[in-house]
Amino acid sequence: MARWFQSVFMLLGIIVSIPSGLAQDRTILAVMDIQDNSGKLRSSDLSTATDLLRVLLLKADRFEVVDKSRQEEKRRRVIEELRLESGDGCYDEECRVQLGRELAADTALICKIGALGSMCNLTCELIPLEKATADESGVAEFTCGADGLAGGVRAVARQLTGQRGSGPGTAPVTEGRIGETPEEWSPAASQRAVVEFSSEPVGAVVLLDGKLVCQSTPCSETITVGRHKISMQVKQYLGREETVTLKRGSKVSWKLKPDFGWVTVESVPPGLEVKVDGKAVGVTPLAKHRVSPGGHDVLVASPCHYDDGERVDVKRGKERRVVAKLASREGAIDVTARDNNGGAVEADVFLDGMRIGRAPGVFRISICAKEVEVRTKGGSWKKPISLC
Repeated sequence: MARWFQSVFMLLGIIVSIPSGLAQDRTILAVMDIQDNSGKLRSSDLSTATDLLRVLLLKADRFEVVDKSRQEEKRRRVIEELRLESGDGCYDEECRVQLGRELAADTALICKIGALGSMCNLTCELIPLEKATADESGVAEFTCGADGLAGGVRAVARQLTGQRGSGPGTAPVTEGRIGETPEEWSPAASQRAVVEFSSEPVGAVVLLDGKLVCQSTPCSETITVGRHKISMQVKQYLGREETVTLKRGSKVSWKLKPDFGWVTVESVPPGLEVKVDGKAVGVTPLAKHRVSPGGHDVLVASPCHYDDGERVDVKRGKERRVVAKLASREGAIDVTARDNNGGAVEADVFLDGMRIGRAPGVFRISICAKEVEVRTKGGSWKKPISLC
């Protein structure tokens, strides 16, 4: 029995000898979402960076980091109670203090991103909830972008967890090498080449993997060698897209298929106006006028004739021929002839220089005729006419 009690007391002694209150010495930390004031980073990258920062701080003995899901639940509740916009992110003092109380945290980590030119800076401050000023801070400069942000987060985490000293809240220093691990790469992986682009017809826009590389062919551009999706587009032609392996000396020359057809228009008489779908496009004879595939109204019109034409279905890359035969719009004139004594005589009748019969008589003439002439043995007589 005595031995049993002795063992218990020895065990109790061991328990008492273990340093107590380690958990109490650790800072209960609420890591707030990183706020981007630069406008150069995506919200998804900011969220990932905040998670990375949380994990790096959690590994340190110095901090007891509040669970992310629990913090998010409390944050939404506080934002609703304070009637803040959800996008405000709980960065002001009132929201931060109330959130800290809800989470039973004693310190908040506030991180903000600023920018100057192509460089960004990440500033993180450890702010005790019982006061408004920061106790400690970490700052890192990086090239704006997701990769640079990851390096900045690691640098700030090292500053916040690796400070020397024996005061409250400081972590023991672990000696060893610090810095970033260089990425493995090969010059061949970034080999580039000049590639020439041409098309028939010229003037095509060239896209490489969905990005514009040439505004108008022919052109040339420096391209990373390898497989790429190339597309060429030009107005009134079918676009073309193919996956091509590009290398030094590559030339991409494509003949694009027309996205149109043609109409050729003739008329009797010639020299008359042609309208396609109500729009004047020239006079007859009209050769290979370009139109889009599909139905079109082809009409030959003249004020002196009755309009004539055809509705045609033009196929892509094909030609349709239209022949219009226009009938004249006509009127009539009654012609008589007399000599100098007033006696009736016969005479030849000419219209615009062409003989149309013998007077006396009634003649059908075009409404656009301009002059009538009467010829007798004694002489001739002319007179302008207008039937329009």
